[in-house]
Amino acid sequence: MSVKDPRDAATIIELQPEDLLDAMDRLRAGTISRRKFMLRAAAMGLSMTSIAALISACSSTATQAPATAAAATAAPASAAAATAAAGSPAGNGGLVGFNQPYLAAQVTIPLYNGSQAAADRRGYQLLKSAVKEAKLDQQLAEVNQWIAMGILGMTILPIDPQAFGPVVPKAHEAGCKYVGGYDGHIPGEDGWMGFNQPQGAGVVAGAASLHIAATLGGTANIAGLVAKNLPQSTLRVDDCIQLITHHQPGAKLVATEEATMSADALKATQALLQAHPEINMIICIADDGMIGAAQAMKLAGKKPTDVWLAGYDGAKQALQMLKDGEIMGVVAALPLLDIGAMAIDLPANVIEGKKPNVGMVDYTVVGNDDTEQIDELLKAYGD
Repeated sequence: MSVKDPRDAATIIELQPEDLLDAMDRLRAGTISRRKFMLRAAAMGLSMTSIAALISACSSTATQAPATAAAATAAPASAAAATAAAGSPAGNGGLVGFNQPYLAAQVTIPLYNGSQAAADRRGYQLLKSAVKEAKLDQQLAEVNQWIAMGILGMTILPIDPQAFGPVVPKAHEAGCKYVGGYDGHIPGEDGWMGFNQPQGAGVVAGAASLHIAATLGGTANIAGLVAKNLPQSTLRVDDCIQLITHHQPGAKLVATEEATMSADALKATQALLQAHPEINMIICIADDGMIGAAQAMKLAGKKPTDVWLAGYDGAKQALQMLKDGEIMGVVAALPLLDIGAMAIDLPANVIEGKKPNVGMVDYTVVGNDDTEQIDELLKAYGD
C-alpha cells in the first residue's frame, strides 16, 4: 500500500503493516533479534516507547493485557501541518472552510476547535459544515454553496471522493483552492490530507493478535461493523481482519453488519450476537460504533471481557469507557486538534504560496491500561 509523504508530495512511501506482525511472530519464536525488530518497527513509524512495549509483550509469558502491549504512539500531526510565517496573520479575514460530514460523531467537537484556532492564528474566517446528516447530495450542495460565497480555500473530507471530481475545476474557476482528504485523490486537487490507515489497521491487528494468543487460546470468532460505501471501511476493518486471521490461523471472520454510529451499532450488534452468540471480537469502522456494541453486549447479559472491541478515531465516550473497563479492547485514536488545524493550514498554505500542501497523520492505539495516554487524548475535548 502506498501513501504520500506529508513532507514531500512527490515522494511515495511503501507501508506494509503485515511486516510488523510478521516481525512480532518471529520475535516471539526467537528467529529475529530485538535489534532487527526495533529497526523494522521504527521504519513503520512507531515510537521507541511503543517498540519497547511490543518487545516486552512478545518476550513475556505473563498474562498482561495485550491491548497495553500493542499501544502505538503516532507522530504528531502538527509536524505535518504548516504554521503561518512570523508576523501578522496573512488571511485578512477571507473565508476558508473545513467540511467534515459526520457531525454526529463525537470527534467533531475537537476537530472544529482545532480548525477555529488555526483560522484565528492565520487570520481567516472559518466556515464549517452545518449539514446534520452524512448524505452525499447534501455535502455536495453545501460545498457548492461555499464556492458561490467566494470562499478562498477549503479542506473537504468527502463521503465519495469521485463525486467531487467536478467540484475541483468549479472551485478553481471561482478562485478557490481545494484540499481533499481521507483515502481518495481527485485530479487537479491543490493539496491533500489523510490518515495512515495501513498503520492503524496494522497496529489494531497486532493488538487483536496478542489478545487472541494470550487470552483466547489462539482462537477467535470475529465480527465486523462496516460501512460498505466508504473506502476507509475496507482499510480499517476488512484489511485489519485479514491481517488478524493471517497471523492467527485459529481466528475466523463470522459475519459483518453495516453500522457506523452508536445507535446503528447497537442494533447491528444485537443482530450479530443473536445469530452468532460465539462472537468474541468485533472490529468497528469507528469507535462511536464501539459504544453501541458495548451497549448491545450489556443488554445481552455479556460482560466487557466476553467480547473484545476495537475502533478508530478517538471518541470521548469510547475512550472513557475503555479507561473505566466498560469496554475491553483498543481505540485507534487520531490527534484531533492537530487534524482540525491541518485542515486550515493546508489550504491557507496554498492560498499564500507556502508549503506543505500535503499532510498525513498516524494513529495512537490505546488499551485498557493506557490510562495516561487516554487522559492526554481526552484533553482534546477540553473538559
